[in-house]
Amino acid sequence: MPAAPNRLLVAARAAAGLTQEGLATLANAQVERDTGRPGAMDADHISKLERGVHTWPGKDYRRALRTVLD
Repeated sequence: MPAAPNRLLVAARAAAGLTQEGLATLANAQVERDTGRPGAMDADHISKLERGVHTWPGKDYRRALRTVLD
């Protein structure tokens, strides 16, 4: 079955005025604030989340994305 795009993530990123790289940078910084260890997402990972290639990031990344995108 083909992956379903994550339109909510795309819309939230666009509404925040962020590029994929910008979102990754902010989310990584939030992961570091929350956990004390640096995040490792990049624009390619955000793209895969948006396209549905990756469907469920780890809890620290989910929390960071929610915080950054409100």
